Amino acid sequence: MVDARVQSIKDAFLALKEQSSQPQEGCSDPPAVDEVALYYQVVGGKKKNRVYGIGSQASIFYPSSSYGSSSTTSHHAQLEAMDEEIKQLHQTIVTLKDSLAAMEERDRQRELMLEERYRQREQTLEERMQ
Repeated sequence: MVDARVQSIKDAFLALKEQSSQPQEGCSDPPAVDEVALYYQVVGGKKKNRVYGIGSQASIFYPSSSYGSSSTTSHHAQLEAMDEEIKQLHQTIVTLKDSLAAMEERDRQRELMLEERYRQREQTLEERMQ
C-alpha cells in the first residue's frame, strides 16, 4: 500500500511533468523536461538540508539552491534566449562572410587593374625608348 503523501507527490509530479512536456507555441518539438527540478518543486524544496524522499543525500541531486518553482521556467527561458542569440550570431557570421568575400573580390579586381596599368606603362615606356 502506498502512503497518501507519496501518492499525492506522484500525482502532482506526473501532472507537472505532463504540463511541462507540452510543446511551446510555435514549436513542434516538446521541450526537454528537468525531472529533478520538477520533483524538487513538487516536494517543496529543501528543508533542513533534506529533500523529501531523498533525505540527506539531497546535495547529490541538488548541489545548489538554484532549484525551485521558477527555475524550470527560468531555465527554459534562458535556453530560448540562448537559441535566439545563436541564430542571430549565425546570421551575423553569414553576413560577415559575405562582406569579406565581396571585399576580397574588390581587392582582386583592383590588383588586376593595377597590374594592367603597370603593364601598359611599361609598354608605353618601351615604345618611347625606341
